[in-house]
Amino acid sequence: MAGSPILILDTSLSGLSLVYQLRQRMPEERFAFFADLARAPYAYRSPERIEIFVEQIVRRVERLKAKYVLLACDICSATALSSLRQQLGSIPVSGIIDPAARAAVETTGNSDRPTIGIFAGNWTIENRVLERAIFRRRTKCSLFFRPAIGLESLINEGRSVEDPLVMMAAEQYLQQMIDKGCETILLASTALATVRRTIQMLAGEEINVVDSVRATADDVTRRIRRLRLSRPTPLNANEKLISWFLTDESPEIFDRAERIAGFELPPPTIVGLDELDSLAPNPRLRSTG
Repeated sequence: MAGSPILILDTSLSGLSLVYQLRQRMPEERFAFFADLARAPYAYRSPERIEIFVEQIVRRVERLKAKYVLLACDICSATALSSLRQQLGSIPVSGIIDPAARAAVETTGNSDRPTIGIFAGNWTIENRVLERAIFRRRTKCSLFFRPAIGLESLINEGRSVEDPLVMMAAEQYLQQMIDKGCETILLASTALATVRRTIQMLAGEEINVVDSVRATADDVTRRIRRLRLSRPTPLNANEKLISWFLTDESPEIFDRAERIAGFELPPPTIVGLDELDSLAPNPRLRSTG
């Protein structure tokens, strides 16, 4: 089990940033990554449909015998975590909502009533999932939410942090947080993790900037070590570092994926939607909540 891969599920390539961060912390580990690009965005799907999608993906890659499953999508983390834990039984599963909320609260320190600014997706804001997660840990704080759709779009186009448009967008979004007096800024979108240093530079030393990717990587590393699932030996030359799967085969995807992951990727496995749909869901595993 310890030699099995860590499986990361996402609806975009941004989840590969988690592979990058986890490799920094656990270089001996193997990974599997599945990006359901063709059925994204999940924001327009019902919770029941999202549960089915996640179950289908896990069943498709079950031959990899993953030792840990991470839901890198905030919507999946909020809607499918419970049902997936039921499905997998003894295999640990976690998401990105709680680690992000914990990091934001811990970073505020001992301020009497801090203001936390949060860049997040519209779905996450409207469904108040981060708001609830933060208030479970600290009730005496003010939250200021802001979607950063324009900045995310530029990043998802593959633009670098040095791009003038990226810098301009980051400055515009950040200024709203500064005007609100935010002491801590949480980048709750995995896409924004790539510009954390830029936002920190623009914000100055008095504002703490944290992101969900690093917070989640820290959380998963702690969990794996606590559960004694760490791989005991380094990878050998014959072992594959990562297996990755996509539901979209557009050629431009591959170059961008390598930039996010930070290393050369092997060819991906393209999974057709017909193949996923053929994996009929088990009615016993549907959430009753």
